[in-house]
Amino acid sequence: MRLFDMLHLLPAALSLLCPQELPQEGTQENPLAPDDIVVTASAFAANPLTEPWAISLVPTATLATTARTLSESLRGLPSVSVQKTAQGQSSPYLRGLTGYHNLLLVDGVRLNHSAMRPGPNQYWSTVDSWALDRVEFLRGTSGIRYGADAIGGVVHAVSNLLTPGAADASLQTSGMVRSRMASAEGGWGARLQQMQSGPDWAMQLGFTHKTWGDLHAGGSTGTQINTGYQDDFGDLRFVRRLDDDLNLRLNLQRVRQVDVPRTHKTIDGFSWMGTSVGSELWRLHDQDRDLYSAALDWGHGARERGSLTLSLHRHEERRDRARIKSDDFRNDRQGFSVDDWGLNWREERGLDSGLLLRYGAEIHHERVHSWKSEWRDSTGVWSDNIQGPVAADATYSTIAAYIEPSFDVGALTIEPGLRFTHVGLNANVVDFTPSAYTQTWDALTAGVRATFWGNNDSITWLSATQGFRAPSLYDATSTDETSVADSPDFTLEPEHFLQFEFGRKGGHGKLRYEVVLWHTMIQDMIVRSPEGSGGVDVLKDNGDGFLNGLELSAAFELDETWSLSAVASLMNGEVDQWTADGFELRKPVDRLVPMSFYSSLTHHFDDSDSSFEAWVWAVGRSDELSLRDELDTSRIPQDGTPGFATSGLTWSKVIRAGNTLTVSLENLFDKDYRVHGSGLNGAGRNLIVAWEVRY
Repeated sequence: MRLFDMLHLLPAALSLLCPQELPQEGTQENPLAPDDIVVTASAFAANPLTEPWAISLVPTATLATTARTLSESLRGLPSVSVQKTAQGQSSPYLRGLTGYHNLLLVDGVRLNHSAMRPGPNQYWSTVDSWALDRVEFLRGTSGIRYGADAIGGVVHAVSNLLTPGAADASLQTSGMVRSRMASAEGGWGARLQQMQSGPDWAMQLGFTHKTWGDLHAGGSTGTQINTGYQDDFGDLRFVRRLDDDLNLRLNLQRVRQVDVPRTHKTIDGFSWMGTSVGSELWRLHDQDRDLYSAALDWGHGARERGSLTLSLHRHEERRDRARIKSDDFRNDRQGFSVDDWGLNWREERGLDSGLLLRYGAEIHHERVHSWKSEWRDSTGVWSDNIQGPVAADATYSTIAAYIEPSFDVGALTIEPGLRFTHVGLNANVVDFTPSAYTQTWDALTAGVRATFWGNNDSITWLSATQGFRAPSLYDATSTDETSVADSPDFTLEPEHFLQFEFGRKGGHGKLRYEVVLWHTMIQDMIVRSPEGSGGVDVLKDNGDGFLNGLELSAAFELDETWSLSAVASLMNGEVDQWTADGFELRKPVDRLVPMSFYSSLTHHFDDSDSSFEAWVWAVGRSDELSLRDELDTSRIPQDGTPGFATSGLTWSKVIRAGNTLTVSLENLFDKDYRVHGSGLNGAGRNLIVAWEVRY
């Protein structure tokens, strides 16, 4: 189905949402806690129960104690699967998509860039979950407001709120020390955070160090050697109140990851249920990431608020691989660096007519450098390649603007949206013929969202939203050999998506629930199909397909101290793929996880200073394999990845004001399991002890 065909579906979707008088339900007490707010759905703080979006929030306690990385903190959320290529390389699949089809924001600044790989990658691990206040997951396509990459979902990592002191306030000092140890991960880490505030200003300085040893799996698998690594994270944040309605915010972050191994394709790997063992001697993926941003935030009550953010995101990746080929020792080192300058403006304005306008614009300009050198014992010298993983000297620019009005028609709220996007790619040095490549793409995307049967406690919505993504620098110029041998391709077309979504969420008494049914139409998605000897080389082309799923969430207060929650997801999807001889066929999308379930039982003791949680996590068998999955014998068994169920217990106690001890026991029965597509198995029985001191 071509783009103009997809556009024709939008009026049909809108006709389903035609204004009609709908009954209003009675007002009940909001079951959500007052501090449960989101900024991702509206770009500013909002109540998730009244937002017509599929929204998930990661609890602060999960980030502070049990979650090892940002990606893994999403485990158990609707339509999420977290593949772990290595301990330091995990990537979430959101509604069946991963890599650059999902958008990661850190305090409103996008971390996606044009050199990002499409498949599971390590980039999300550079965000320190211990420095965050919360993680918001906006599920589904939201390309009108957030642009390219916001297809499977948008994940927003939000730092803790930094509030200036009152005009007559004296100097105030506070801080926090947080530590965590885990037995099966052989890991420990600590974060030190210091904050000061004075009249009209506040500042925070933080540092985190984490060391991870070799991961110990359950059952007979045991220790998975050469899987440990370490990283360091530092941040400096400053806020200045310029007047009653205007704040200046500065944010500096730096993370460094050293000697991060990827072992499943090396001699340190192991065979699990028939998977193959690699022949490479070693493979290391190191990263440095810097983020600098300055933002102006303003607001005049609830009717007018906005932000203007200037940012510089710097990302450097280095890869080191050694192997023996034709009895010759070979060592190749490659990498890239990206400087992404961004300017983002967002605003919401309520008019006297009752119309709410959301609008904004953003500009990104990336400069990319890439390199690769190879050593062979037979020659005894290092030789430089024309380019590394991507074009050696390139720029990638994006200019976009959007508008989303919201207005009421009787009992119906309509939110149409329109976004214009211009993308320019200029690759000056490419290891291909021709050696230079320049291209531009323009797109106008639309969407509509309708809300009805809504009140303070419940809401129902229907939406039809387009997503657009132009070929990235990686798509067009990659010579990557991370998992397969890629090659430049200048014929690729932009990707288009159209997602339909029906949702209902609310609260009735002690019950809180959410039901979401979604369907994504895929047009011209860039698909990599394995070909050649052993499926090492890939054929890139644009393919059509679909994804759809069902998401169910519920939480129930059994009494004043006990509560029960559960999340279940079902999903399937197919996309065009090509055999080695060029034959086109329709196969399941990569890494498809058909079913997942997560449930927890929580008890808050009478003293209100301690709590207990028991949880179970179950994932169905993943045997619907793409062509790529079928040939990925180092990670996926021949008949697919078996389903599994694991469980755990968590106890938390406030020892005294500001001091909290948390003890968790994961994988109670020492289950040996693997998340589909992962390069190593999950942790075995794992004792986690976390301590937090605030002063």
